[in-house]
Amino acid sequence: MKHALKYILCFALILALNVGVLCSCGEKALPAETETEAQTSAPAPEKIVLHSKDPDNAVYAEAYLSVLPDRDFGGATFFITTPDTLFIDPDAAKFVSQSVTERNKAVEAKYHVSVRSQTAESTAIVSEMKASLAAGMYYSDLLLTPLGDVGTYAAEGILMNLRSLPLFDPDKPYFNASSVNALSAGYFTYGIAGEATPASASLPAVFYNKDMMRSLTDADGYAEAKDGKFTWDRFFELAALTDGTEAVGAVCEGSTATDAIFVSAGQKYVSSGVGRTPFIAFESYSMNDSASFARRMFAYGENGNVPRESAGETFRYGGALMAVSYMRLIDNFRGNFTLGVLPMPKMSEDDSYRSLAGAKALVMTVPAGTTDSEKTSLVMSALNASSYGIMTEVASDYMHVTTLSDSRSADMVEIITKSAFYDMSTAFGGVLPLVKTGTADLVRRVIEAGDFSTYETDVAYANESLAGYFG
Repeated sequence: MKHALKYILCFALILALNVGVLCSCGEKALPAETETEAQTSAPAPEKIVLHSKDPDNAVYAEAYLSVLPDRDFGGATFFITTPDTLFIDPDAAKFVSQSVTERNKAVEAKYHVSVRSQTAESTAIVSEMKASLAAGMYYSDLLLTPLGDVGTYAAEGILMNLRSLPLFDPDKPYFNASSVNALSAGYFTYGIAGEATPASASLPAVFYNKDMMRSLTDADGYAEAKDGKFTWDRFFELAALTDGTEAVGAVCEGSTATDAIFVSAGQKYVSSGVGRTPFIAFESYSMNDSASFARRMFAYGENGNVPRESAGETFRYGGALMAVSYMRLIDNFRGNFTLGVLPMPKMSEDDSYRSLAGAKALVMTVPAGTTDSEKTSLVMSALNASSYGIMTEVASDYMHVTTLSDSRSADMVEIITKSAFYDMSTAFGGVLPLVKTGTADLVRRVIEAGDFSTYETDVAYANESLAGYFG
C-alpha cells in the first residue's frame, strides 16, 4: 500500500510538472527530539533535535528527472572535471557516497551513460583545455568551475554558451536563479549553479557561542531562524545581552564579512542577466543599512579593544557572543565551547535570507568544442533534477559529521545553502579589475571608512568596463 501511494503521488507530481502547475506540498512537520550520544567537548551534553529531512524531496527529484526527455546514449562515458569531487564522485566521502551513488545511478539509467569524474586544478584545466581546443580533441563533457574563475575561463575562450545547448532550460527549479543572472550577459550564459553541487562551505554565516547565549537568554536562536525571524534588529538585540559582561556582542574579521553584510541587507553589486548589458546595481544610499550594521559590529570590537584583524581569535577564546564569517573558515572560530551556526540576518521577517556565494563556490560550465551538446545538456540537467533538495540535505549532514557541534546547526546550514546568492562581480572581478574596484572594493571603503572620495569615478569606470566587455 505504501509503494502504491508513493507512485500515485509521484504520478500526480509528474502530471503537474507537465502542465506547469507544480505547487508546494505544505510545510515540514517538526522532527521529534531524540537522545544522542553525549558531546565529548565542554561544557555538557545537550538534548539534540535531529536534522530534519523532507521526505518529499525524493519524490520531487524523481518527478523532475522523469519529465526530462528520454534518450539512449549507448553507454557513453560522461566526464566531469573539477577541483573538488565531493558531490560528484561516490568514493569522495563516505558520508555522502550513498546519496551520490543513488543519484548517479538514476541519471545513468535514464540516459544509458556512465558518469565519471576527474580532478584538476583551475590553472591546469585552462592550459589543458586550450591545448585540447588547439588540437581539436575532446577534453571533458562538463566542468565544475570555482565561481571566481569563470571570468578567467571566459576570457580564455574555453567556455560554451549554455544558451546554445539543446533542451536546456535554466529556469527549472533545480537551478539557482541568481546564478543564471550573475553568469549571463547579452545572449551568453557562462555557467550555472544547481542542486547537484551545494555551495554550503562557500557561504557566510553567523557563528555564535551557544554556552554564552544560554547563560544570557532562554531564547532559541535556531527556532527563530527557522521561523524566519532572525533579522538584523534581532541580531543586535542578542548582541546587546553582553552589555556589562566581559564579552563583546559581535565581531567580524576581514572585508569579506562586509561583502556578506551588504548582500544580506538586500543589495547586489552588478545587475546582469540574459539580453542585458551588465551595470553597477547600487546607489550611494544603498549602503546605508549595511554600513549601519557593519559599523555597529566594529564599535563592539573598538569598545572592547578588539582589533578586526584578531576578531576570530577573540571569538575563539570566548570573548564575543557572535561572529560573521564564511562556513569554510569555521575551524578558525572553534573554541572550548559549543559552537552554533545561524544564517546571515535579513532586513525584515518578510524578506528572504541571502548568503553571498564566495569565489570558491562551484558552478557548472561547459567546455567549448563539446561534440555532443545534447548529451551534455540532458545529463547536466538530470544531475541537478535528481539532486533536488537531497544533496542540500546531504551537504548539511556532511558538515554536521565533519564540522558542526549539533544537529540543529545542520538545519541552519540547509537554510544557508538554500539562500545562496550569486553576483557577477565575484565571477568577473579577476579579469575586470575596474569592476572589482567599482563594486566590492568601493563598498568596503564606504562602509568601513566612510570614504566616498572616488565613488562617482569608480562607478563610472566600472560601468564602462562592463559595457566594453559585454556590450
